[in-house]
Amino acid sequence: MVSIVYLIHINANNRIEVGPWGGSGGANPWSIIPDGGRITRINIRSGAVVDAISFGYRQRGSSYNTDNFGGHNGRPYTIDIADNEEIIKISGKVGTFENKTLITQLTLMTNKHTYGPYGTNGGTDFSFPIAKGKVIGFFGRYGAYLDAIGVVLSP
Repeated sequence: MVSIVYLIHINANNRIEVGPWGGSGGANPWSIIPDGGRITRINIRSGAVVDAISFGYRQRGSSYNTDNFGGHNGRPYTIDIADNEEIIKISGKVGTFENKTLITQLTLMTNKHTYGPYGTNGGTDFSFPIAKGKVIGFFGRYGAYLDAIGVVLSP
């Protein structure tokens, strides 16, 4: 039997950070938490592993895009999140690729669709169903690949 441990942190804004899942590498930390807005698009680049992730979001009536968190390899995929769509589960695998522990597979589930899996390598499963609260953002670390990812919830 595999035990799953969730790292949970309540930050200064009373937002709940869960995770991150992945390796300890990736020298570049990242986060996306639209202030008073919402994530409207998730862009994923993947091949054998999850190479990168980036986001589109709406905040105070304007639309923005984040930088690419990771490398530029892999095939690009775009997930458009409708106004009536909420992320209800994040899952995937953490494994070793090129001697690095990182996100090898990622799946996002909303109340409307399941997106993924993105990435093809195996590894250790992780899964976090959102039973209470609302996903308002993501955070993690990256280098040449997406090394780690976590979610930010609003209670």
